[in-house]
Amino acid sequence: MVQFIKNKLWQTLPAVVLLAFLTGCQSLSFSVVGKTVSPGNWIPLKESGREVSYWQTRDLTLTYDYERNQNTLNLNGSVDFAPSLRNNFTYIEYFHIAVLFLDSQGKVLEMRGLLSSSAQPIDDSMDFRRMLTLPPGSQFIAFSYRGQARSASDESGSSTYFWEYPIR
Repeated sequence: MVQFIKNKLWQTLPAVVLLAFLTGCQSLSFSVVGKTVSPGNWIPLKESGREVSYWQTRDLTLTYDYERNQNTLNLNGSVDFAPSLRNNFTYIEYFHIAVLFLDSQGKVLEMRGLLSSSAQPIDDSMDFRRMLTLPPGSQFIAFSYRGQARSASDESGSSTYFWEYPIR
């Protein structure tokens, strides 16, 4: 009988540990809504009309244009990777870029994905065209991205992770 109880305890222990872990993690939030973006990353939104510009980091240049019509933003862009990546790696294993809509204080109202890609030559531009509804109170935008570049098309090549996460 004692052995039976020990076996049952060992069988239920993983479930108890998992339950304790999940209960403890309930307070964790992966949402960026309400968090603040560093002021140097705020890009003012025009009240109406068209804007053409670019955003550059150590990893890439995003050339973009948008046209705002009341609460709609038609956002188009092209991502080109920096020479520091292109000269050392041959392809993008994965890449994701998003736009963050900010209020007048730089707090995130919403985050929307613009482009996700995988297994693409690093020399190719990545383009996107998005029609987005602006969250009420949007005064600024910011961009965030993450990706991995690799020097060979299989696991034998070296790789690097790169990102820009302006939320503080």
